[in-house]
Amino acid sequence: MASHRITGIHKPDRNNPHERIKRVEYDCRLHPEKAVIGRIKRGEDTFYVYDPRKGKRSDVGVVNPGKGRKPFLRTLPDKDKGDNLLSLPER
Repeated sequence: MASHRITGIHKPDRNNPHERIKRVEYDCRLHPEKAVIGRIKRGEDTFYVYDPRKGKRSDVGVVNPGKGRKPFLRTLPDKDKGDNLLSLPER
């Protein structure tokens, strides 16, 4: 199992809280969110974000919202609000 650092995201309308992240960047390439979700669910790889200012790593997991809505990626809950996927640069 490999561990990948997510370094950027692509979200068509970054200011819309209901817009999904479409792709995430790791290993210098953009990858579809759906593919990353599948890799996490199958236990193939792990993903994380890293804040170099704080020297802090936050793991990324899959949220299954239910009620017919699609799963999505989110950093695992912790006390720091500034370490989430939406704080990463747009790609």
